[in-house]
Amino acid sequence: MDEITREFLITSVEIISCFLIQFFEWKFPLTEVVSPEENLVYADCEDFNEYLDETYGEFSIGALSYPASEILFHVDNQAYESEYKEFTREQE
Repeated sequence: MDEITREFLITSVEIISCFLIQFFEWKFPLTEVVSPEENLVYADCEDFNEYLDETYGEFSIGALSYPASEILFHVDNQAYESEYKEFTREQE
């Protein structure tokens, strides 16, 4: 097999594979099913937010400043929820 034929076959297989993968991902998108009652609302966790902010303070980036609770809520929501559940267990 000459080099041109080999490159043509490799490129053709790659293009068809990419198309099939993109089509499959479009046709069957990955969606995480989360019921609305499971989602925490930042404003509803005021005591926990205050605890985090008193413990870790604020973080500054240039002229901007953000409380620790808000950063955790938006950056790693699963960790926020896990810590919130632990916090509420300790409060009871």
